Amino acid sequence: MKRVGFVFLTLLIAAAAQGIKMTALEDFEHRFEAELAKTTPPYPFEVLTPSPAIHAPGMGVMLSSVVNLSYVDPLSPFHQSYSPKELAVIHERKLARVPVLERHMREVLADTATSPGLDQIPPTERIVLGVSLFYFSWENTEGLPRQIVMSAEKQALLKARRDKKVDLASVIQEQKL
Repeated sequence: MKRVGFVFLTLLIAAAAQGIKMTALEDFEHRFEAELAKTTPPYPFEVLTPSPAIHAPGMGVMLSSVVNLSYVDPLSPFHQSYSPKELAVIHERKLARVPVLERHMREVLADTATSPGLDQIPPTERIVLGVSLFYFSWENTEGLPRQIVMSAEKQALLKARRDKKVDLASVIQEQKL
C-alpha cells in the first residue's frame, strides 16, 4: 500500500512540475460525476468509487471509477427476494444503460480535452476514462460488460469538438471487457 501511495505522490509531483494543476485533474473527476448525474431518475447511475484522476507525463491523463448502471431497490424483510420478472427487468434496464454510459463517457473525454486547466498537456498525450461496472452476485450479467475503457489523443478530441461533423466515437478507442 505504501508503494502505491509513493507512486501516486510521484505522479502528482511530476504533474505539478509540468504545470498541471490538481484542480484541473479534480475537474475531470467532477465532470464525470456531473455527466452521470444528468441521467433521469428513478434509476440513475451510481458512482460507487470516485477515483482521483492522474497525469502520467508522456502518457496522458487517466481516470477510473466503479459505476453501477442502475440503482436497484434493496431487499428488505418485506421484500426478501426478487421475482424472475423483476430480475429480467433489472437486466433489461442495465442492457439499455450501457450505450447511455458510453455516450456520457465520450462527452466527458471531449470536454476534458477542451478544459483550459489541461492546456499544459501535450496534444499527443491521451485522455483515458475507464469504468468498472458493479454487479450483484445474483444478477444475470449476460451481454453486459465488466469494464469499459475509452481513450483518445488530446488533439483528436480537440479536432472533433471543433469540427461538429466528426463523430466522437470515430476518434475514441473503446474497449469492453
